[in-house]
Amino acid sequence: MKKTEPQRILSVAWVPRSPPAPVPGFVRILDQTLLPRKIAFIETTDPRRIWEAIRFLRVRGAPAIGVAAAMGTAAAAQNVRARSGAAIAGAVARVASYLATSRPTAVNLFWALERMRRTAAQNAALSPPDLRRRLVEE
Repeated sequence: MKKTEPQRILSVAWVPRSPPAPVPGFVRILDQTLLPRKIAFIETTDPRRIWEAIRFLRVRGAPAIGVAAAMGTAAAAQNVRARSGAAIAGAVARVASYLATSRPTAVNLFWALERMRRTAAQNAALSPPDLRRRLVEE
């Protein structure tokens, strides 16, 4: 008889829409407010949904909050209609500032958002598709 591996459920994950290409994609967050009764996910590229998930503890744990915020900025960058990497970098900075308001005392949140801001700024010379891909890689 063949053993089946237990299914691994991640609290936060990046899900590519067309694997193996990482972009476009979306953020999948396990809604921890429903555990243990139900397993449900929030799937989004909308920074408002990421903000809500962080604010209302749908995602829990300092590392997971930071990862959700970082992935949220990468997802939001996909929604920006831009002709330059610099325009995307500006949008990333605005989204990061917005997401920072979700949990004003969360150290990992600020660390992750600053890392995404810095990555976007340092790579602003890239084309929009390349910068979007770089943000997902980060």
